[in-house]
Amino acid sequence: MKKNAILLTVLCLFAVTLARVAAAQDTSKIAGNWTATIHTTDKTLTEQWMMKQDGNKISGTVKGDKGELPLTGTLDGSVIRGLVTDGENHYQVHLNVDGTDADGTIRMGKNEFLIMLKKK
Repeated sequence: MKKNAILLTVLCLFAVTLARVAAAQDTSKIAGNWTATIHTTDKTLTEQWMMKQDGNKISGTVKGDKGELPLTGTLDGSVIRGLVTDGENHYQVHLNVDGTDADGTIRMGKNEFLIMLKKK
């Protein structure tokens, strides 16, 4: 009986360790240069995004027709929640990353637009 309890405890610890390793591997690697395409109601914008990753924190810059803007945010598995800051304007970004592609939305004021990123 005691051997069974020890064996069960060891198996549970092993399962928990495997689950943690799998969860750590699920975090996408987003560091690098990306080309972003934003589809607004009247035009399509193309921007260059440079992202850095430190664990689940992201930072970087967005280069577009407004110049170079800072990007900050978090990465949870394959989901990016970010903020692009342009003076007093803040653009909320929500992306789902799938390898070298990402898609989602960007909220600009009261409007929300589709955004797609492709890693270079």
